[in-house]
Amino acid sequence: WPFDRFHHVHLATKDIGRSTRFLEPLGIPLADYNHPGKFVDPGDMNEEEFWAADYKFSTTSTAHIQFMSPHLPGGYRDFLDAYGNRVYSIGFEVNEVDEAEDALLARGLALKVKGRHEDGWGFTYFDTLSDLGVYLCVRQTSKSESGAEDNRASAPFETLHHVHIVADDMAATEDALGQIGITLDEYSHPGSFEVLEGLDENAFWKLGYKHAACGSVHLQVMSPAEEDTGHKRFAARWGRRVFSIGFVVDDIDAHEDGLKGLGLAVLMKGRHEDGWGFTYFDTFEELGVNLCIRCNPGTWKASP
Repeated sequence: WPFDRFHHVHLATKDIGRSTRFLEPLGIPLADYNHPGKFVDPGDMNEEEFWAADYKFSTTSTAHIQFMSPHLPGGYRDFLDAYGNRVYSIGFEVNEVDEAEDALLARGLALKVKGRHEDGWGFTYFDTLSDLGVYLCVRQTSKSESGAEDNRASAPFETLHHVHIVADDMAATEDALGQIGITLDEYSHPGSFEVLEGLDENAFWKLGYKHAACGSVHLQVMSPAEEDTGHKRFAARWGRRVFSIGFVVDDIDAHEDGLKGLGLAVLMKGRHEDGWGFTYFDTFEELGVNLCIRCNPGTWKASP
């Protein structure tokens, strides 16, 4: 607590219409996100900027995928001007947002922006971008909020599995997370790959991989080794930044073929001897993050 219930991954986009048109054929429909009423405590938030922004989201079985596009000058526009399309925040649901905010301030986090709404909805964003490559957010769900019926993601994107951060300095990132109560564990798959494309196997095994389970969604952190890989070039350009958001599937080869048929290009893929597998798609230009599908150990070879 307060990171034991993953709620959302939130992407900033310059053109929400383009993002909507890109995602809908993939099975990720976006619906408007609406909280009618007013804030009773807007903190230092620019309410005019906030209410003028377009907010849309899709519901997976494990979390929300949110998209935001600003219309007025302000912090959101500054973020997009500086970084382009990018994962802006990852959010965690709590029962009492004031209590969670106080606990995280006591752990050394600095407040970025907060809001408390008359319908019981409330959120606090913390200034973690430089340390983690993404803002952390805690939020309390409104008493009246209900899920939209027309925005549920379908396979292969119906179950969010992880948010994957590439860190130029694993030790520093691990320390920053540990100080606020997120302990990373080693991520290990002993054995060898039967298929590996877009990445040298020797370089792959030298990557540093750690993760923490935040409820049903994993927070993954990867640091590149000395070898020249796409991960290393990504870290050299961006420092710490969310590299991918991943979804678990039951038939990875079939879903990979389906997504290639929809025009997605494979960035890299692997199929491991224990049945574990992954495919990353090159969606960075469109979304500011790569989409990934993966199957758990024992499931890849189950497909005929």
